[in-house]
Amino acid sequence: MAWCRNCGVEYQETARECADCHLPLERGDPPEPAEEEQPAPLVRIRAFTGLTAVMESELARSVLEAEDIQCVLDGRMGAEMLPGTPIFLSVPAEDAQHASEIVSAFLDHPDAADSSRWDLRRK
Repeated sequence: MAWCRNCGVEYQETARECADCHLPLERGDPPEPAEEEQPAPLVRIRAFTGLTAVMESELARSVLEAEDIQCVLDGRMGAEMLPGTPIFLSVPAEDAQHASEIVSAFLDHPDAADSSRWDLRRK
């Protein structure tokens, strides 16, 4: 068997060049495809409701992204169309505790906005 190392197409053993890539073909069996890495499971760390839900959820997302923590907001579109619909903030499980602390510090303790009072960086 022959195969193209660029596009992965397999050819009969007598073929010498990939018809698409015009590269010489490799001989033997192509390598097994690598298993795709599964994304980390997400954990809901906060629900936003009420008239300020969209604003607060966007603020929380911005704060977490500034700390290089990936996050997802579920329900934002519904809350824009129907106020009172909850918006859920989810983060990877390994970041849940740290992300929850960050969001709480910014949204629940506005008087602590002075960063000299707390350190949110991972140690």
